[in-house]
Amino acid sequence: MQGRKGYKMNNEIILNCIRKTKGKITYQFEYSDNLMEYFNFKESFFIEYYDINVDTIPDSILVIPFLCNVLPIAWILDVTIYVKEIDRMFFESIAEFKKGYIGMYPAISFSGKIDVNNLVSNDIEIQNDTNLMFFSGGVDSFNTLINHIDEKPILLTLWGSDVFFNDTEGWDNVKNHIEKTSKQFSVKCKFIKSNFRKFINEGKLSRLVYEKANDGWWHGFQHGIGLIGHAAPLAYIFNSRVVYIASTFTAKDAGRITCASDPTIDNFVKWANTHIVHDGYEFTRQDKIGNICNFVQEHSNININLRICWQSTDGKNCNKCEKCYRTTMGILAEKQDPNDYGLFYSCAHNKKMKNDMYYKIKYDHILTPLWKDIQNKFLQTAEIFIHRPELKWITKIDFDKINDNMIRRIMNFNKMIRQVIKQIIPSKILIYLKELPKNVV
Repeated sequence: MQGRKGYKMNNEIILNCIRKTKGKITYQFEYSDNLMEYFNFKESFFIEYYDINVDTIPDSILVIPFLCNVLPIAWILDVTIYVKEIDRMFFESIAEFKKGYIGMYPAISFSGKIDVNNLVSNDIEIQNDTNLMFFSGGVDSFNTLINHIDEKPILLTLWGSDVFFNDTEGWDNVKNHIEKTSKQFSVKCKFIKSNFRKFINEGKLSRLVYEKANDGWWHGFQHGIGLIGHAAPLAYIFNSRVVYIASTFTAKDAGRITCASDPTIDNFVKWANTHIVHDGYEFTRQDKIGNICNFVQEHSNININLRICWQSTDGKNCNKCEKCYRTTMGILAEKQDPNDYGLFYSCAHNKKMKNDMYYKIKYDHILTPLWKDIQNKFLQTAEIFIHRPELKWITKIDFDKINDNMIRRIMNFNKMIRQVIKQIIPSKILIYLKELPKNVV
């Protein structure tokens, strides 16, 4: 590919132009041929800020979301990024948050560099602290909201993060949930539409890093600073000193679990007079659920409906996946009713949950400690079984050995046999056999 007045590009990304029209920013950039497989040539990177005019924001700030999403690519592939101008504080912070990646993935070489024409000092006069916080409506973000409610932070929610553009119904559900929450807590909310997960080839990048990182691109490399960068234009407009991003894991997970959103990375991202706070790292997930339940008990006028599901496609909780089960059980361990928190629970549902947990859910180095925390909370509040005796089974599970129980082995073996049969016998024959009368088969 030709760039920079006919010069043949090699391992380069060039940001040619940042187009801004009211609330929409479009990044026009090019990259050398050897990088084509890592980008989606069908989509230009764009961000749309609802009810915000970005025309007056300098390019040195607007470039930050772009850089936050291409820097990890440049580091992994030893690429040079060319831009015209960058906020000086952000440029100086890059080397610091890059250290977080280096410490997290010692088997990977993080190279690459930025070639910039102009460093701009954007010294914003902070007249009042209008802080921002990313808010998804889950346990982590609600914990951060209640811990900083006195600051009245503006809630930021992205369309394109876990709900994609083809799911308009799901986005409407998310948007309505956030708007109701903002009214209940008397805070403002702002929505952002971004294709930051689609302008790259996430699958190809995951395959590139997985062997050495044992993690995928989104979870392991992008979703920390990739999200954070979207706050830069809003922080400039609202004169924000702090942007909060809720922790996913806890301090006891340090060095044991990799995740792109980590205090060794997030807390070192800065621009202008704004810095990032990776919030709630001192709390376990069960601690956070306890904080939320206690807050609701102390504020009878507030209802908290959690949106925590990964598997649902409509922006609501499916109530049948591992994460829904985990949150339901966490609330029950706090002696509260999950039905009051946007989840579903009944004695009949308890039986299905128990069966799935014993025989279907696969527990790994991430899930096992989370379930042990819930189990320990039940053991600490044993009086709960007086009112809910159907839950005693949770205290009897050995989560270190649950993956190896005999029934689970038989079920996995049967599943494997069915898969082999499907590969051997043509699908048309299987359909024909299913349609035969039972006394014929």
